[in-house]
Amino acid sequence: MRILILHNRYVDPGGEDVVVAWQTELLRAAGHTVEVHEARNADGPGGIQPFLLAPWNPFAARDVERVARAFDPDVAYVHNTWFSLSPSVVRVLQRLGIPTLLALHNYRLVCGNAQFYRDGGPCTLCVDDGPLPGVVNRCYQGFGGSLVAAATIQAWRVSGLIDTIDAYVLFNDWARDMMVRGGLPADRVHVIPHATEDPGPRPAPPSQAEDYLWVGRLVEEKGIVDLVEAWDVIGQGRRLVVVGDGPLRGDVEHLATGRNVVIRGRLEKSQVYELMMNSRCLVMSSRGPEAFGLVLIEAMAASLPVIVSRTLPISPTVERNSSGWVADDIASWRRAVAESLDDDELDRRSANARRQYISDHTPKRLVEELVSLLRSVAKPGLGAELCGDLG
Repeated sequence: MRILILHNRYVDPGGEDVVVAWQTELLRAAGHTVEVHEARNADGPGGIQPFLLAPWNPFAARDVERVARAFDPDVAYVHNTWFSLSPSVVRVLQRLGIPTLLALHNYRLVCGNAQFYRDGGPCTLCVDDGPLPGVVNRCYQGFGGSLVAAATIQAWRVSGLIDTIDAYVLFNDWARDMMVRGGLPADRVHVIPHATEDPGPRPAPPSQAEDYLWVGRLVEEKGIVDLVEAWDVIGQGRRLVVVGDGPLRGDVEHLATGRNVVIRGRLEKSQVYELMMNSRCLVMSSRGPEAFGLVLIEAMAASLPVIVSRTLPISPTVERNSSGWVADDIASWRRAVAESLDDDELDRRSANARRQYISDHTPKRLVEELVSLLRSVAKPGLGAELCGDLG
């Protein structure tokens, strides 16, 4: 297949950018011809015009039309369009007769700040009531930013794009259910779980490790401040290693002083994997229902059990597969850490985590499911072309 990938990079690089780049490599390695067209959001004065045009950017549409005509794809695989690309690029693809698969890495089609998070906890008002509550509550960078975000949500709907996109792909069942509740056509919404490369066997079982590990962006919704503040109570005397950077780094470093918490800052992926391979448990303390969860998949690959907040959409999966523990208050967090000190139980859940990775989250399975979905919406006549490209 000839696949055109569209993606809008954020000002600060994030997990979505990593996933898009990696999936592009996998599709090329599977024998497909892939063209990537990316926009990049600008900070400061240079970002003002594209931000104001976020509901419908004719300049971005013109650029995408030029690329699409030159490349002549069988299918377009669209990732993030916020804010420099805008919904207008999808309308161009439709006008050119190019079938489109839209990947939803977050909740932006129904939520102004894309996170279902407000005032310290989960919020899904806009799912049922439309984007106006997001404006009233100033959910995205004050009133002005919230107004632009709400206008963009409306543009997807008023233009009819929501109902005419050929297929959507999300990464967990909870996100699918919420987006369908928010108006996406259920028969076109598909779940393909995240995947990651296999790091290989651990040097030793997690029961032989001491440290607990937290990986993520240092922002309020990740719950890192809450976790560090409570670690003296819940940590059972073990050390917490925090990996990541973000606007709350100064606050987190200050809180960590005098506690058994070490701040490592941003690390390369290989360094994170090394820490995972030598940690006892991964901790995910998010306050809201973040959609991504790639760190959890990486932990599964590394046979690393997890302790996760109940607010996370992946918490039922953790419970169902006994690959870790789920907590929702100080008492349950303390109890989960205490149970993770049982070496036999920890290693049992470690094996379950690895088993789940092999079953659901390998690159081979991701490529098979993604190619199958792309082929199902691609231009007619492809037939069984490249049918052997999934190995």
